[in-house]
Amino acid sequence: MVTGTAQQGQTLTATPGTWTAADATFTYQWQRCDATSGNCVNITGATNQSYTAASVDVATVLRANVTATNSKGSTVATSQETGPIVPATVGSHAISVTQVSLPNRLIVDGVKFAPTVLTSRAPAVARFHVSDTRGFSIQGALVYALGLPYGWTRNSPEVATDTTGWATMTISPTANMPLRPGALVIDMSSSPPAMARDHAKRLAGRGYLDAPVSGGTIGAAEARLAIMAGGDPANFARAKRLFAALGHATLVGPIGSGQLAKLANQAIVAVTIGAVAEALLLAAAGGADPAAVREAMMGGFAESRVLKIHGNRMILRDFTPGGSADHQVKDCETIVATAKASGLTLPFAEQALAMFRGLVAHGGARLDHSALLLELERMNGKKLGPGPETLPA
Repeated sequence: MVTGTAQQGQTLTATPGTWTAADATFTYQWQRCDATSGNCVNITGATNQSYTAASVDVATVLRANVTATNSKGSTVATSQETGPIVPATVGSHAISVTQVSLPNRLIVDGVKFAPTVLTSRAPAVARFHVSDTRGFSIQGALVYALGLPYGWTRNSPEVATDTTGWATMTISPTANMPLRPGALVIDMSSSPPAMARDHAKRLAGRGYLDAPVSGGTIGAAEARLAIMAGGDPANFARAKRLFAALGHATLVGPIGSGQLAKLANQAIVAVTIGAVAEALLLAAAGGADPAAVREAMMGGFAESRVLKIHGNRMILRDFTPGGSADHQVKDCETIVATAKASGLTLPFAEQALAMFRGLVAHGGARLDHSALLLELERMNGKKLGPGPETLPA
């Protein structure tokens, strides 16, 4: 096995494990592997038991081949892979924008307004979170905020993200917007359905679609986002070529329906993450191998992308964020509020909200939402498996 922190500048150590031959001697060869394809190459000169991760290793995974030799011959074993190597840290949470290079890109993966719904004409505060396509929060990125809600403008030309990856700016209402009649506005943020309907009213005489997405950073990088659109069919037809460059779009109903579909999507994701965490912890507590249990279920009725991707994250204890826990709290709060406004009680969504709030309260705000496992482990005093967690920088 390999011990140590999967981070640039940190030293990793390969341990031989248990061998039956008492007179064995060991040699080592470290390898660098592509995190996506799994292709591995030997690292030149990395033949000691320990290896210090370098800048070239960032976003790859590392492993070691251990050769045991005695008088009867030799045998080779390969260690488990580390989690993706993260860059050296800057500040307390984020990495510097200077540590991001192609093929990685910057994305705005979180937007918050205070007040939450911009219905008054008083100045408000807008916050934008920037990460790269690996999920690392970014310090020092400049945010211009061109995509503010209709009728609002920023008070400063640009704001840099801080040590947590957030940029904060004051925004104010404006009387006139340079938007010609017949223009089409597409809001791809995740927000309450009522906000989408309010925006459409303010844009009278112009086309409007609310079109939030699902698929995370992986779907964005691979242009296979699921796009849930609400609005007029004619406006949806106008936007189809744009949507095709991003993924697959479906018109799900009138204005506000896109946001309702996204809430339904997030309800399924939140509840299923909790169910997968409970199932794997149950299997482990009873003496089964949780990795083998997950593999067995992948061919059955419980198979899902959450089980495939997030179940594997839980087993590897890799909680580098794709979708973060604090964003899941925001979505669950909107789900519960929208349900109550419709006269519904959604007990599973409410319990998921309580669990994710607990994870955030115990320091997991910027962890991947699959880290809900940690909250479940904390409640039970038992862990799914050994080993340290891979956490964001």
